[in-house]
Amino acid sequence: MEIAIKVVNGETIIDTTFLSVFGEQKLDLYGYSKAYVPFDDVMPDDFDGIKFNKSKYETRKEKERAIRYENEVMYKIRQKYSINQEFALLRQRDVKPLEYQEYYDYVESCKAQAKSELGL
Repeated sequence: MEIAIKVVNGETIIDTTFLSVFGEQKLDLYGYSKAYVPFDDVMPDDFDGIKFNKSKYETRKEKERAIRYENEVMYKIRQKYSINQEFALLRQRDVKPLEYQEYYDYVESCKAQAKSELGL
């Protein structure tokens, strides 16, 4: 994992999203240096004397997992239904309950598959 790092008032600031948002060319502009941490899913309490905010890291990883799950579910749904088809089914769910139930069951299976594939 590449991170941006700087020291302000004696405190080390680590930003795990800076490079993906601003890019490497803006590091100097904001006083950061680039560092490489050789792991993505495990964050130690202390890495080379730098204290990490483990709670902030875990929160970020949880958000990333949620986004990956959402994207995977949407990808699977789009393989069968377009957005317009979904809206139509939702509008007509009382008029066409069998078609709606088929759609609903498919979405639930997509969610279950995504959870299984992502280990959630």
